[in-house]
Amino acid sequence: MPSRRALLAGLGAGGLAGLAGCSAGTLLEPDPDPVPVADATPGPDDWPLIGYDARNTRYNAGASPPTSAPEERWRTDLGWAMTPTVRGTRLVVVDYEGVTALRTTDGEVAWRAAEGEQFVSNYVTPVLGAERVYYAGPRCVRGFDLTDGTESWRATPCRGANNYQPTVADGRVHMEHGGYLSAIDDAGRTTWASAHDARPGPAVVDGRAYVATAFTVKAVDLSAPVREPLFEGDEAGDDHPATADRERATAWELPRVDPSMRVWHSPAVVDGTVYAPLSDLGAGRIVALDAETGDERWRFRAERGAEDGWTTAPVVADDAVHFGADDGFVYRVGADGERRWRRDLSGHPWEVVGADEVLLVRSHRHADAPDGRAGFLHALDLATGETRWRLGYDDELRGLSVAGGSVYASLVTERNDDGEILGTAVVALG
Repeated sequence: MPSRRALLAGLGAGGLAGLAGCSAGTLLEPDPDPVPVADATPGPDDWPLIGYDARNTRYNAGASPPTSAPEERWRTDLGWAMTPTVRGTRLVVVDYEGVTALRTTDGEVAWRAAEGEQFVSNYVTPVLGAERVYYAGPRCVRGFDLTDGTESWRATPCRGANNYQPTVADGRVHMEHGGYLSAIDDAGRTTWASAHDARPGPAVVDGRAYVATAFTVKAVDLSAPVREPLFEGDEAGDDHPATADRERATAWELPRVDPSMRVWHSPAVVDGTVYAPLSDLGAGRIVALDAETGDERWRFRAERGAEDGWTTAPVVADDAVHFGADDGFVYRVGADGERRWRRDLSGHPWEVVGADEVLLVRSHRHADAPDGRAGFLHALDLATGETRWRLGYDDELRGLSVAGGSVYASLVTERNDDGEILGTAVVALG
């Protein structure tokens, strides 16, 4: 197949005009022989994705979180860090130095990689596969050995527009890569792609990616036929993958019935139901959809919030969905769409995760709160919503993970007079 540059060089103006009427390339099946990525199903000692697993349940059933207020096992100061991800004895974050791996046993630095690479401001969180760390850098998607940080994998060709967390599932790495929702195999090849916008960490279940865009939720068929590109680039930056037509690949899409509707988090998918957090008309909502058809099963509306009606990403466990909303409450809603309980935390619940019989919530309120505390970590009973324990901090917590018997979080430790974050620490509680 000729390259774009070679073909254009041989065309005059008439040839260029005729080229405008050319259709896309030949319709093909997706790559029939991808090299599978090692199975990355998480266990009790892991929290490898922001959503814990490929279904985005945000729930580690086998972990053993503290039953009473825990002590700090260790604290490691970093210039900047968001959500820590965990696989066994390694905890990994992105900070100002690049990608940093800490030992979960004592918090000591095990290795650093991608040092000096342009810092990504979109809060990219590394994803931990069975054997490597996947990092969506600003110019290339790279993989580093979990043990020693050696680069062991790279998506080819290198492309930008990678500012989203991947999901490792079904033997491939799924993410927004070079402007395409892509499935990348263990050889670094894009085996399937389609021009779908996608929020970080799509849920990948049974050959479909359930993605959130800025305005809706959709199911994308990862086996939809692709068309080879009209041109084949002769430079890495000029290359494009074979792609599936957007409409052909869309199995269903949630209608945007209100122009104010926003979607801030990727959905969770459990037992044939998609749980999508929505924001519209100043109130947060959770919508339950049939995973096969997209038909709405029920819709639960929180109280009107103080800001934009947002909700946290949901935790799906114990035949219920749990989430926080900007009305200050944490909710448990049954599989039938009926509220089981709600809990007032006297502050904004920014994130909710679950493990065993506990729901962990990080909340934040202004520093002029009566007790002088701005950030809180709450442990609620999963079944009843009652508080088991609570810890307070002088500034906000950012990002929670629960693995083994420990809770890991990043904590803001220093700001300048304008409120800009100058220092964070990763803490292990247990």
